[in-house]
This record gives sequence, structure tokens and C-alpha cells, in this order.
Amino acid sequence: MDKRIRIGDDIDLMCKRCGEQTTHRAVAVSAEGKLLKLLCNTCGTYRKPAPSKASKKRAGSVTQAPVIPAGKAALAYDASCHFNLGDVLSHPRYGLGQVMSVLGHKITVQFNIGQKVFIHRS
Repeated sequence: MDKRIRIGDDIDLMCKRCGEQTTHRAVAVSAEGKLLKLLCNTCGTYRKPAPSKASKKRAGSVTQAPVIPAGKAALAYDASCHFNLGDVLSHPRYGLGQVMSVLGHKITVQFNIGQKVFIHRS
């Protein structure tokens, strides 16, 4: 069974102009079957399909991996501990990261996936 989208196929999607889920017709499709343009059958609005969650990245955002000094031991993250600028910490969800800024009870940590803000004992 071929699941590729073809021109003329009907797809139920949320229409921003109508404000509800309506039937849209595929009016432009790539050779690989990727949907390029839709037409709302209710209001007649043409639109591009929403990007997939995997390709959603803020324009201009660059993810930098933390530069962890060799031989520096990673501290397990705990909100009740105090951290200093440059400390390397190990987080159960995000892995190894480096403290990039300390502002009162908040620290900004650079991980491979980007920066995250945590609380700590100041």
C-alpha cells in the first residue's frame, strides 16, 4: 500500500483562517511525495504545511557543545548545592554541561542540546 501524498488528496488539518479543523486538498507535492502546498476547501486559503517537530529550530539558533576542561570532575546537579562559573555538572536528563553564568540563585548551563537555566543554592 503506497502512503505517499498525491495532488488532489484530501487531508483534515487545522485551518488558521477558519479556526477549526477542515479538509484541505494537496495542490503541490514533490517527486518524493512530500507535501508542499495545501488549499482549504472551506475558505479557499492556500498555505504551506506546518514543519515537522524535528525540523522546528529557531532561525539563527546555534547549538554549541560545552567545552569541558580535561581532568575536571563533574558534579551531580542538585538544587541544594552551590555552583560556580565554569563548573562542570552532570544532569540526569541532559548529561554533562558547563556553568556559563551565575545570577543569584539561577545558573545557566550549556549542554549539547543548548542552554538550560537551573536554580542552585546561592
